[in-house]
Amino acid sequence: MSPRVAVLLASYNGEKWIREQIDTILSQHGVDIHIFAADDMSSDSTLAILNEYQLSGSLSVLFDTRVGSPGANFIRLLCSDCWHGFDYVALADQDDIWLPSKIARAVSISKERLLNYYASDSIAYFFQSQRYQYVRKSFPFTEFDYFVESGGAGHTILLTNSSCCILTKFLESADSKILCKFTINFDWLIYAFFRHHGMSCYIDKYSAVYYRQHNGNAIGSGFSMSSIKKKLDRLFDGWYINQILNLGELLEGGNNQMLIFLRHPSLHELVELFRLGFNFRRNPLQNILFVLILFVLALRGTISHYFD
Repeated sequence: MSPRVAVLLASYNGEKWIREQIDTILSQHGVDIHIFAADDMSSDSTLAILNEYQLSGSLSVLFDTRVGSPGANFIRLLCSDCWHGFDYVALADQDDIWLPSKIARAVSISKERLLNYYASDSIAYFFQSQRYQYVRKSFPFTEFDYFVESGGAGHTILLTNSSCCILTKFLESADSKILCKFTINFDWLIYAFFRHHGMSCYIDKYSAVYYRQHNGNAIGSGFSMSSIKKKLDRLFDGWYINQILNLGELLEGGNNQMLIFLRHPSLHELVELFRLGFNFRRNPLQNILFVLILFVLALRGTISHYFD
């Protein structure tokens, strides 16, 4: 019998590409797929398209009311009981292209490695110029990487049924005031949860998904200009640092040296943090940039404290 996989799809105003996304999900080889969709009250024909597929029996629309973000949309799908009779749970965006082997490969590796969390690299697809860019996320883990970056992109995540049960218990008991802040980076929270609790995680150095790049992306790939601008904006407006602090509150009450430093950045606290090592992000170049950011925060915090 083929492994049964529940695919959780979050949609909002995705009429341009959602048919291609759904068709490539349903064309997966070697697995038994059913899609469970949550639509965030789209104002275009997205819900009508989902209902067409629902009539065929290959998709179920569970929610069509407004929650306001992709993260909240995925949370309500995960916290429903739709996937309980399935072997695995996968997450899907509304605008990507899945290659036919995507889920079968993820299932095979998850079985072989006894994984709780599987993710992979992606291929950014700039459809207007027909250009492709490989997005590597599969650098070796570091001790602190899950506090400062996500694992694989959400559309590459595969969880076992038992892992999903553990995750949803956490989501249902988590502080909703903090949880709701993970509006567009819910995949980061999933990765951090499994890594923080010492469960088996793996990021595959392979991609079977084309990550479509367009102006409507919540963030976009790391190589598009719009994505770089969005990420820099989130760094300089404090969003990125606040999300690290939010993760700390959700996972452990905020008591580790990284969080202590970020709350009260100073050169003294930076020295204490560096005693634990210099490896934070998985990508070596990004890690150097992150260390420089920490140093700037420490210097600024020390100077402002001196003049207080």
